[in-house]
Amino acid sequence: MKQPKEKYAHYGLYMVVMSLLVLAIVVLANGIAHRLPVSWAQFDTSASRLYSLSPQTEEIAAGLTEDVTLYLVAPTGEEDETLLRLLQKYEALSEHITTSTVDPVLSPTFVQTYTSAKVSDNSILVVGAERSRVIRNSDLYPSNYDYDTGRTSTEFDGEGQITSAIHYVTSDAVFKIYLVTGHGEDALSESFTAALEKEGVAQESLNLTTVSQIPEDAGCLFFNVPVSDLSEGEAAVLTSYLEQGGRMVLISGITSAQMPNLDRVLSAYGVAAAQGMIVESDSNGAIPSYPNFLLPQIRSHAITDPFLQENGLLLLPNAHAIVHLDEVRSTVSIEDLLVTSEASYLKTDTSTLSYQEGDLTGPLSVGVAITEDTAQGETKLVWFSSSTLLAEDFDEMVGGNNTDLVLNAIGWMTEQDNGISIRPKATSSTSLRLTGAQAAGWAVLFVLVIPLIVLAVGIIFFVRRRRQQ
Repeated sequence: MKQPKEKYAHYGLYMVVMSLLVLAIVVLANGIAHRLPVSWAQFDTSASRLYSLSPQTEEIAAGLTEDVTLYLVAPTGEEDETLLRLLQKYEALSEHITTSTVDPVLSPTFVQTYTSAKVSDNSILVVGAERSRVIRNSDLYPSNYDYDTGRTSTEFDGEGQITSAIHYVTSDAVFKIYLVTGHGEDALSESFTAALEKEGVAQESLNLTTVSQIPEDAGCLFFNVPVSDLSEGEAAVLTSYLEQGGRMVLISGITSAQMPNLDRVLSAYGVAAAQGMIVESDSNGAIPSYPNFLLPQIRSHAITDPFLQENGLLLLPNAHAIVHLDEVRSTVSIEDLLVTSEASYLKTDTSTLSYQEGDLTGPLSVGVAITEDTAQGETKLVWFSSSTLLAEDFDEMVGGNNTDLVLNAIGWMTEQDNGISIRPKATSSTSLRLTGAQAAGWAVLFVLVIPLIVLAVGIIFFVRRRRQQ
């Protein structure tokens, strides 16, 4: 039986109305979605949270009082999608942050307004009211070489670099450290220099023989493994600086060179170097099979507390001991930052690493922080006793914690309470570092305990089935 024409007409009209209604709902929903904050409309499902911003970034963005513009420098159509999404997250944080893209082909002179250096594609230019900073693409995607596996991995440091640059271009003052030269000091590695820049710390070389006093803008002095002694004049300049509330970071190494002038400066603050190589016989305190690659115990201090909170490891290969002297001014306070275990000992004769009678036994200090109140301010001195503390291959073995340790020391000295602590995010799986005791424990678990449990369960089931037969 055929349907009346009127019913077909009503049905057709109903379908048209419903189609228009659905279309209107889709258009309305799409319009609403475009107006929602990025944090509501986009979800970070990446394994390492590449597009998520930390509380520190949110705090810095919330405290902005001046405008900052983030420019992505890339040819049109070749923009890095990861960077575009991250910049949208920043723009949503504060009304003082705006983002834009710049095509270097269409606007070749734009970047030259802020820097004379060549800027690679998909780099970011951060511009504030008075300062600017270029974040190179290689800094956004740093590469690390794993000496255990022989593989190179790439990380993503977008948030750390951008937040650091925003903090730098909006800060009232820039802190400066002076790298002392003239005594065979090691040059800073590229990675540590980049880390200083990320923290907004400027650096400049200083030869103590050319000055009668330390520059007034010095946040602190940095001695990076001197191998020869100070002259008497240099020692006098350094002593005068410290007595007036100066700050100094010293990284030293095992040496046979005599340094009476430097020793005299340090002994005035109650510490001295005990030369020789520390050997650790506690498996928790060293890298497996390398008892001279120390994983020291970390004592609580403003410099080291972040590692205690995260159960982080610090690696000090081939370290000598720092001893506390009996005679020291009552105004001087010495705090151990890093110490070895009671099972460690100091070898002056390294023809054998075994303990011999007469070897100085642990616990031994390998990192100290010293303070003294003076009429001109508070003197601060930090000393670490491993010459390879900042070597890139060893630093990578503990995930960059050695670099962070020294940065924390500089921040503590220069009283920078808001240093950038945002670490790069892995774009692939990372290696797990274990102490000797941890490695032995996991070996026992997987090689002995679990197989025995499986064997026991199998025997139980076998016996039960035999009894049921």
